[in-house]
Amino acid sequence: MKVKFITYDTCFGNGAQTLAQNTLHHMTGNSNQGMIVIAPVEKKSTPEKTEKAKERRREKVRALFGKGVDVACDDDDVIELCKDVDALFVLMFINGVWPTFKECLDRIPVPKVIFSLGTQESRVCGDFYKRGSWDAWWSERPLIRDFNIKKGFVSKDTPYIVGCNVYDLTCPLTPQEAAERRNPQSLITNARWTTSKGAVPLLEMFNKLQLESPNLQMDAWGWKSNEGGISFFSMVKSVPERWEAWSRVSKLARGTYSRKDIPHILGGLEKGTAPRFAVDLTNYKGDGTIWGDGGLQYCQAEALDWGSVPVVDRGFHQGDAWDKVLLRVPDSCLNEKAVTKGPALAAWLQKEILPQWNVDEHAERIHLGRQYIKENLSLTRFNSSIDEIIEKLKVR
Repeated sequence: MKVKFITYDTCFGNGAQTLAQNTLHHMTGNSNQGMIVIAPVEKKSTPEKTEKAKERRREKVRALFGKGVDVACDDDDVIELCKDVDALFVLMFINGVWPTFKECLDRIPVPKVIFSLGTQESRVCGDFYKRGSWDAWWSERPLIRDFNIKKGFVSKDTPYIVGCNVYDLTCPLTPQEAAERRNPQSLITNARWTTSKGAVPLLEMFNKLQLESPNLQMDAWGWKSNEGGISFFSMVKSVPERWEAWSRVSKLARGTYSRKDIPHILGGLEKGTAPRFAVDLTNYKGDGTIWGDGGLQYCQAEALDWGSVPVVDRGFHQGDAWDKVLLRVPDSCLNEKAVTKGPALAAWLQKEILPQWNVDEHAERIHLGRQYIKENLSLTRFNSSIDEIIEKLKVR
């Protein structure tokens, strides 16, 4: 069966690109063969100028994704690239990014599978939910499936396949060696700036720690010091105390990073320099990962691989078994809506966590975390979910 996977040009470096590459590698043996990246280009004054603008856009996208990808700059490009496919896989798009997607996909008369990465997409990717005529759905956690069915976004007749995240361990250090490289008085966040990643409580946490524990080593990777947009304005700039906090915390913002930067960010360059904790407060309404379901966040898997213990939201990570690997924020740090309070999180870390340091206990968490990744975030498990999709499409 010949398939293609449509994704978008802003997904470079995160789980969306990895998802597409793993799918295509299993189907074609090549991670980029069959990937279509949507990168819109507005029409210019002449066809010649439009084509030149398209070619510049294609070169820029291929420099990020790899030479093997196809770049579609308009709907006609998509139709041409899909004229000989047997099935089409499509990642959900944020509303407005591809406004003509429905008309375009309806012109391609083959089975179509939608890939979902989280329940927050019901809000930011609602247009794709409304299309309704999908032949199968794939998501990476069982709770995403439960949410979509409960909300009526998925017809009971539509095949729904649950897979997992995929992560390959790459750190050459043993758990003990990785633990010995930690600075006990250090923490970072390696999660991008967004509401669903707990940006506001993280901002408040960093602010309190900076004011009260100036000797802590702290960095905010994935954050930009010149953040813009409506969400940043509503979350921070329009709230005086948060805007004041940002003036201090933005000095920790190290910007976005790529895969090649991970060993430096999480592994440290030498003994005693690596971060002890990596904080990621991911929490989506109706979503979460149950111990053993393979839904561990990618940045948390990176942290465990390279020796930092993730500090996480206990509402998202369900099941007490997580406590032997991760550091789940306690109930005492939550407000009445079970949302983490940044100052309370900082106080808990200051009083109960950071003063205690046991290199062997840290190494054991890393050992168990890597073991979990091998067993639950495996490519074999993921490939089985893709095979299940193909079988269901054949039946239909």
